[in-house]
Amino acid sequence: MGRLLAGCGIVPRNRVTARQNLALPPKIEALKNLTLPLDCIYRSYTIDAVNEKKPACLLPPISPAAGPLYQQIVDGFKREISEGRLAEDAALPSFRQLAGELMVSVITVKRAYEELEREGIILRRQGLGTFVARNGDDRSRQVKTERAGELLRAAVREAREAGLAEKEIADLFRRINTKEKS
Repeated sequence: MGRLLAGCGIVPRNRVTARQNLALPPKIEALKNLTLPLDCIYRSYTIDAVNEKKPACLLPPISPAAGPLYQQIVDGFKREISEGRLAEDAALPSFRQLAGELMVSVITVKRAYEELEREGIILRRQGLGTFVARNGDDRSRQVKTERAGELLRAAVREAREAGLAEKEIADLFRRINTKEKS
């Protein structure tokens, strides 16, 4: 008892000097001569370590109300890759790590990764992890372009069913596109 064990969750309540049986990292070297409750030192060290080492999740929070969870993960990674925030050969989080960050099942993450791999956007290397595929950004952009085409075809069909002429549909598209740019 009385040792600072990073990440173990042991927080003794007794007062000790930081020199007594503590293995402190260089960043907390200044604490050596202070007399503080050991739990203060422990919390300072662990919070500092978590903030430095843990990368932030790139995906936005997902919600069961917004559609299938795995599809939200797929769409999030496609967006991050196509917008250049995830470069080719960039390592992706493991199934368990991403599942923990997003608070979903490992099976959900596995299904999303399998779909991304099937589309050629990511690749898995046994024993090494999951990475953005070479030309994954091009492939992601291609998939998004195909989806945009499908949505535009559906929108044109709806506009024709509403009785709009071709010129009116084009004007509507320009107005919407102008609003989106600003």
